[in-house]
Amino acid sequence: MVSVADSPLTRTGFRRDVRRFLTWLVGFLVILILTLLLFLRHDLARTEQTIDRSHATIADVAADTINNTPPANLETQLVFLRSRFGVASAEITRNGARAIRSGSAAGNFDEVTRQTRAGTLKLRFDAGDRSAARRRFLLTMIICVAAVSFGTVLLLSFLREEDLKRLHEQEKARADDLERVTAALTRSLTSGLLAADAHGNIVDINAAGREILRVDAAPPLTGRAIEDAVPLAAFAGAVRRAFDLQAPVSRVEVDDRHANGDEITIGLTTAPLRDESGKFVGFLALFTDLTPIRSLEVRVQEMTTLAQLGEIAAGIAHEFRSSLSTILGYMKLARRGSVDDVAEGRLQSAEKEAALLLQAIERLLAFARPVELHSEPVDLRELLEEQIVPLRDIAPDVRFDLAGPPIVIDADRILLSRAIENILRNAVDAVRQKGEEGSIRVRLSETPLPCLTIADDGVGFDPAETPKLFLPFHSNKPNGFGMGLPLAKKIVLLHGGNLRLHGEPGKGAVATIEFAAVPVAPAAAE
Repeated sequence: MVSVADSPLTRTGFRRDVRRFLTWLVGFLVILILTLLLFLRHDLARTEQTIDRSHATIADVAADTINNTPPANLETQLVFLRSRFGVASAEITRNGARAIRSGSAAGNFDEVTRQTRAGTLKLRFDAGDRSAARRRFLLTMIICVAAVSFGTVLLLSFLREEDLKRLHEQEKARADDLERVTAALTRSLTSGLLAADAHGNIVDINAAGREILRVDAAPPLTGRAIEDAVPLAAFAGAVRRAFDLQAPVSRVEVDDRHANGDEITIGLTTAPLRDESGKFVGFLALFTDLTPIRSLEVRVQEMTTLAQLGEIAAGIAHEFRSSLSTILGYMKLARRGSVDDVAEGRLQSAEKEAALLLQAIERLLAFARPVELHSEPVDLRELLEEQIVPLRDIAPDVRFDLAGPPIVIDADRILLSRAIENILRNAVDAVRQKGEEGSIRVRLSETPLPCLTIADDGVGFDPAETPKLFLPFHSNKPNGFGMGLPLAKKIVLLHGGNLRLHGEPGKGAVATIEFAAVPVAPAAAE
């Protein structure tokens, strides 16, 4: 069991805790004092209303009494009213002139008037109760304000400028450290990382992600929608669907295509981000380029298929060669006796067909036979020139165009020559089969890896037949054995490369060899 000890108390930490406590305390006092002042103000208003109602009631009673009093007894009645109800002063005026008054009119009084038969009755009440209530309210308010001021001063005493600066620097240092750690982790990730906010706008894409998606680093991505920033439509759609679901997605493979036509397979894993209350606050997407892995799987599958075909072909070829040798032996014995010219011609034709069949069997055995590479530095341009020279003599009606820089790789020169020769001869046969002059264009490039392209303007082929062309004995040529391309494919795969074919009926074909080996410097070849 792991125990977690509290961090040691520091002076800055103590001040921060005291500041937090005082902040809450002062806030609580302010709320409490405001509530108390509201209650006192309400109580003062009720007290003043009670005093006003009492004065109004006394004035009504006094007016009724005056109305029922004879004029001769008015002064006596005013004296009685003052003593009975505690009125400070009472007087009756007629036509604006004072007629009768009892008591002094000087001082701070509350005055109430009523109309009577004798004239206007004015009653003056002592305002001491009202003033006392107001003084109590004002004194209470002063005490509350003083308490709040004291608490504020006490709080500010713990927030001196140097402490605030120290706290700010510490928090800034923590934020900088966190930013550096986050940036280092993001840079160190070999997988792509895409972060989006709660509205689906991009927060950041790391360098590995930009490289995988081929996103230009120049324009800022922050604040842009996923579909606007990511050039791969299928990948952007998959990320958007995962964002809309707000649910984790694990190990989804997305097949897409770059703007230049390069196919790419991306493995995608997403995770929604939520705060403590479960509210959706953002989105993370981790992705990686699975294209090399898929290419390796395809290459392994092709090698396995070729190996299985080789085993089958070896067994069939062995049986055929044994039977064919027996047939040729019997044919030789038959020619030792006397045969006429007709029989001689038939025997020669049979021997010719048997020789062709034996040649096909030997090629099948060559395809099935295990191959061991003897690598050495090979200049691809020089190797192509050696293969093109005899073909120009054999097919003068076909034009050859070779372009590209010298590229040196580690390869088995003899086997690679045989593979390239088979592809070039297929191109020559396709041009001749079309029945008109044509050309073969050979191009070399070394970016990003060594690549050889052989394009012709011959008869072409149906793209649906491309997989079949790499199978033994499948050929579009009238007299072809169908062994050249399968053997070339096997040799290229053994070199760690890949052979692709693209064709269109009547418009020619393109053979592309991509070498996975790292180019060797020309000096090393010497």
